[in-house]
Amino acid sequence: LPVTERAVFASAAEFDEMSAEVFRKNRYLREAVIPEGVRVIRRSFFYQCENLTKVSLPSTLETIEAYAFCGCGRLSELSFSRCSRFKEIQDAAFEGCVSLTHVSLPDSLVVLGSAAFSGCRSLERVENLDGCHLTELAGHVFLNCVSLKELQLPQGLTRIGLSAFRGCSSLLRMTIPQRVAQLGGYAFYGCRSLQELQFLCRDLELDPWALRGIPQSTRLLAEHAQARQ
Repeated sequence: LPVTERAVFASAAEFDEMSAEVFRKNRYLREAVIPEGVRVIRRSFFYQCENLTKVSLPSTLETIEAYAFCGCGRLSELSFSRCSRFKEIQDAAFEGCVSLTHVSLPDSLVVLGSAAFSGCRSLERVENLDGCHLTELAGHVFLNCVSLKELQLPQGLTRIGLSAFRGCSSLLRMTIPQRVAQLGGYAFYGCRSLQELQFLCRDLELDPWALRGIPQSTRLLAEHAQARQ
């Protein structure tokens, strides 16, 4: 493995041609500057770079593939503010980024994969999720994000997957948008601080275990207020 604390690439071509094994589990890397022109950060590219703390993303970025930053335990902040073309965060891309406190997502996001932020136990703020063009929150997407208190969901959302917010023990309240038609099992299991869960949707199909594990004191508002499992 290269003994380097800061990865700066000469060009997008150099980044794209580099083996995905070069930085995988690299304990020396602390900063990565992804060059303009890069559209995809490939699968597992920075997997378990345990000391990576800072990543600069290019405006041209469109996709972060599965496990790309999984296990980067010191990565503390992430901004897509320059990434106007960004569309996709694939499965487990940031799973286990236990120091990540703040994420600002772009309006252009259309895919947020399973377990994308699972285990990000320091994550307190996810900005602009409600501004994204998401139709689905995949299973386990915010599993065990124990510091997350509030989250505004996209109005175009139609499905919330299995255990999407399971273990979000600091989550205080949530509103389910009106287009949501499916709510997966154990979606709020272990959300022991949940005070209020409001349903704006009219044609919601509840998994039999959808509301399992929420506190008895949680206020369920709207037509599914009697649907506690």
